[in-house]
Amino acid sequence: SVDRTSRLVRQLLELARQEGREAEPPNCFARVSDVVSGVASDYAHLAATSDRPIVTACALRDVDLSIDAESLRLALGNLVENALHHGGKGPVRIECAANNGLELRVIDGGAGIAVEEVERVRLRFERGPRAMSGGTGLGLSIVEAAIAPAQGILELRPDDAGFAAVLRFPSHRVRIPGNSAS
Repeated sequence: SVDRTSRLVRQLLELARQEGREAEPPNCFARVSDVVSGVASDYAHLAATSDRPIVTACALRDVDLSIDAESLRLALGNLVENALHHGGKGPVRIECAANNGLELRVIDGGAGIAVEEVERVRLRFERGPRAMSGGTGLGLSIVEAAIAPAQGILELRPDDAGFAAVLRFPSHRVRIPGNSAS
């Protein structure tokens, strides 16, 4: 269909743009809570039509991350969209936590991706065996390309509530105002 082809072209262009980025400049920071709020707002309509609210739990209000804000928003948004489309029933949670750096977690109530499938679904054009039609298999590649300049990594793992896609950033990329150690 035209919509599927158009989405594929948009995602390929976004992937190429993200892969062409260098390391983040030293003065480039994104306010984490603003990005989380923006992503929740961006996907509110999809969440409402899916009857799956987006719940945010980001107590790190004044934390900045050394990354381009739009790249972080793109990465987090792709994970939220995946959770809304493939994540089972119930809400999608976006959590922030300081954990030897910074973790941004997107958690859904779904069964997730089988351990033996995790590396395969990271590849371009690969989708999980339970994936719904309409996807391109580029979302996780885009996520990884968007966070790479900030030394971010993507983890896919089971969670007590279901399944978690986690963006991890090292502590030297995190800035907490008033904290001279960051």
